[in-house]
Amino acid sequence: MLALAISIRRLIAACLLLSFASPIFAGDVLRIAGDGSEDYFSISDAYASAQSGDTLLVIRAPMDSDFAFDTKGVTLVSLAGTSWEAGLVTVRFLAAGETAVLRGLYQVDGNLDITDNDGSILVTDCTLEGIVVENSRDVAFARCQSKGMDGIDSYYGLYAEMGLLAVASTILLEDCDLEGGRGTPESCGSGFCMTCCTGGGNGTAGLGMSAGSFIRAQSCTFRGGPPGFQGGGCNCGTFTDGWGFWINPMFMGELVLLDSPTLSSQGDFGVATVLADTPRSALLPNSVTSGSSLSLDLKGELGDTVFLLLGGNFGFQSNTLGSGFVQVDQSTGRRRIRSLPPGGDALSTLIAPTVPAGEVVGIPYQLGFLRPNGQVRFAPAGVLDVRGAGVPAW
Repeated sequence: MLALAISIRRLIAACLLLSFASPIFAGDVLRIAGDGSEDYFSISDAYASAQSGDTLLVIRAPMDSDFAFDTKGVTLVSLAGTSWEAGLVTVRFLAAGETAVLRGLYQVDGNLDITDNDGSILVTDCTLEGIVVENSRDVAFARCQSKGMDGIDSYYGLYAEMGLLAVASTILLEDCDLEGGRGTPESCGSGFCMTCCTGGGNGTAGLGMSAGSFIRAQSCTFRGGPPGFQGGGCNCGTFTDGWGFWINPMFMGELVLLDSPTLSSQGDFGVATVLADTPRSALLPNSVTSGSSLSLDLKGELGDTVFLLLGGNFGFQSNTLGSGFVQVDQSTGRRRIRSLPPGGDALSTLIAPTVPAGEVVGIPYQLGFLRPNGQVRFAPAGVLDVRGAGVPAW
């Protein structure tokens, strides 16, 4: 449903070809504002009324900060400049074929919990305070920051948390920064032992993985959290920074890093596969107006021939961690874009399809980069939201 704006003749041909690209969702827009000026007061109420494929648009701060998405795949968008902080956000029980998209969330005191999903989850442009992904087969993060909660009190079990903990899950990370929380602080004793120390702990890892998880990361940074503060005036122990990443040695898994350094004085726990390759990427806006033109920003290597895949099924189809995950499978629109010039960067212009007023159509896209030696590299996929008239931009 996208067409290349190159010439009138080629544009018509592209429109005929790509008009068969089917969206992963096409639905209504449910507007949310806690002051009662829009359709719904809260995200939870809007979700209860939504159908799979609808878009939940936070116009102003909602009445709820904690909410759960279960069974239905929708898109949640928090508009830029909206002054509110998300709390505990849960995505669970999505069936295969359902897709949930979260855009623009901001957390200071909360957590993102993604659990028991056969469907696909895409999280973009978010600032989060810790992520747990468990038993979920299709999870992707792009342009996100996550810092694990700092330790508070080891006596009460309030330990520091990782930036992201993956358990029995498959995850793709692009342009993300993961940082572990600061270790629990030490404090001086009291009573008969004024110089004794209690508490205290190491910082936690930026990324942790267990139970056979598969993770590919490109253009990311993993930072170990700092140690807990030492108690003043006591002979306290010395604690260390957390690891950049931690792989559970009992269950293992596979971590592939492409242009993704780890920053920690303690190094890492476990072994990752580090690819000596150039990250391939394709950047489009998150949303565009119906029928408008948009730029596709391509980054790869000289000689790459770039192909655009549109529509089809959104979700990981195989664990091709070396070449990149195939996220757009059985695409209904395919087209050669161009070969990349010296430097490996190029821009191409696309035309968005026409969408009815008041609606949003989401189109999955992915770029394949064919190297001169016949090898293929896949850029991480995305979802282009095409807005009908009257729907605000994001």
